[in-house]
Amino acid sequence: MPRRLLIVAFTGILIAMIGLDAAAWLQGDPLLAAQRLWPDPWVKAGGMDAVFALATIYIWIAIREGRAGSRVLWLCLIAATGTIATSAYILIQLLLLEPSQPVSSLFLRTDSRVPMPPR
Repeated sequence: MPRRLLIVAFTGILIAMIGLDAAAWLQGDPLLAAQRLWPDPWVKAGGMDAVFALATIYIWIAIREGRAGSRVLWLCLIAATGTIATSAYILIQLLLLEPSQPVSSLFLRTDSRVPMPPR
């Protein structure tokens, strides 16, 4: 997938999630909503699916990030904001890629990325 399309997609996800979260916060306390909704088995399944998805993304980030401080920072951000932090991380990484680097280099550790020769 072209880098520009990914940048547009993750920017859209980031903006959408900020808007959705802001609208939800304006409607009421999320902890009260969670207490009311948690007994429903579909809410539990959906909530745990989101938790495991964020854990999966965090594991990928922890493998990529060489420094413990970065790992802890991203863990806190993902735990606090979920998809907002996840989309921001991917967007930042896309913007940091050199023009000669393929998008596939995002799957490498940050300390092992080497510039690719121009094609």
